[in-house]
Amino acid sequence: MKTIDVFNPATGKLITTVPECGKLEAEKAVQCTKEALPEWQSKSAKERGEILRAWYNLLIENLDDLATILTYEQGRPFEEAKGEILYGASYIEWYAGEGKRIYGDIIPSPSSDKKILVTKESIGVCTAITPWNFQML
Repeated sequence: MKTIDVFNPATGKLITTVPECGKLEAEKAVQCTKEALPEWQSKSAKERGEILRAWYNLLIENLDDLATILTYEQGRPFEEAKGEILYGASYIEWYAGEGKRIYGDIIPSPSSDKKILVTKESIGVCTAITPWNFQML
């Protein structure tokens, strides 16, 4: 596999080497995610929330290390990098609790003896390309 060298923009020193990923690798990631989806769907809202909360906790526990990585990669000031990690982690923390509050809806029916119940559930995989300058999100 081809690789990309990552350099510290302040010093020009090599930090690490990462895989060069493209369309094929993105498609493989989507396929793996699709294969994992049934297991995720089978978990309760509470279990999913606990997994997200554990992820949030790991981010906070490793805040300085993650901020250091961002600083090396982007040349971003350390305190600003910490702010980015905290900001991104706040989304994960919010969603960890929000899953328990995804309620269904009752929609009026054309018939007086029926009700239409709508449930909300995960239905598929979403992919996104994040901006280079705000990697945490």
